[in-house]
Amino acid sequence: MADNKATFDARLKQLERTYQVRMANGVDHVVQSDGLIVARARRRAPRIPFKGLFTMVVALIAFKVIVLLYLGEMAYNQRIDMMRAGTMLDRAGAWIMQADVVSRTLAAQIDRGVANVLMMR
Repeated sequence: MADNKATFDARLKQLERTYQVRMANGVDHVVQSDGLIVARARRRAPRIPFKGLFTMVVALIAFKVIVLLYLGEMAYNQRIDMMRAGTMLDRAGAWIMQADVVSRTLAAQIDRGVANVLMMR
């Protein structure tokens, strides 16, 4: 009899743990077609920090534009080529920092804008 109670208690404890894990995110109460109200566990959506990722991409593009404006496109490409000849980490950095269409276009627009402002003075 004691064995039956021990296995029952173990099963009951496992059910409690499973219930706590499933209900940790809260519940939604749903009324079924027969009028019965049922509590269902909320599903946890994967948490991807889109705002943070977007901010990092914008900051990277802004950094590339600033470096492109400061060095010029030829010197920038020479430095990227030097990085491509380096270690694996250097090659990864060169791949990330290579001048793309967006950074080139923004650098050209800013360069033209600054030139126009300076010519007006």
